[in-house]
Amino acid sequence: MKTIMKFLLCLCTIFSVCACSNEKTEIVDDSQTEVTATIPAGFFEDVTQEELEDTFKPYGIKTVTLNEDGSVDIVMTKEVQKQFVADLKEGMLEEMKTLPGSENYPNITLIQASDDMTSYTVYTMNKEFSFDEWMLPYQLFVYGGMYSSLATQPYENMYITFLNVSTDEVIYEVNYNDWKNE
Repeated sequence: MKTIMKFLLCLCTIFSVCACSNEKTEIVDDSQTEVTATIPAGFFEDVTQEELEDTFKPYGIKTVTLNEDGSVDIVMTKEVQKQFVADLKEGMLEEMKTLPGSENYPNITLIQASDDMTSYTVYTMNKEFSFDEWMLPYQLFVYGGMYSSLATQPYENMYITFLNVSTDEVIYEVNYNDWKNE
């Protein structure tokens, strides 16, 4: 499970914000035994059906289908999906812990995420951002979009608030719906 999670996290940071589109998902209710998650096309460029099966089947995925538009449908039991999503979220949160104070984010001190990965609070020491810090919303929106796709929980919007670590002053706020239209 960790290998596929790392694979998906890597894809999150590489491919376009198309993951943040409200791609079709099957809403899960208590009477369902299977879940279908549709991952947007941009995550699986130049991949074959066989490669997808080799990648996903060892993790208990029932079927994985490369669609004509390049998107991928993943059918799994609710139990597998629950573990898959939990592992993905854990990996995303662990990755977010490595960002503050790193070479690319020296002024960021903490990143917090909501339980549904649609709202983020970023604590920073500066009012002005470096290029990498300006790109952080992109990465967080991709995380939220990927999580939403696999959790089959469509979102209406995602939010990021940058706060001054000393004063809690709001430095910058952005939501995905406005950001993608800029």
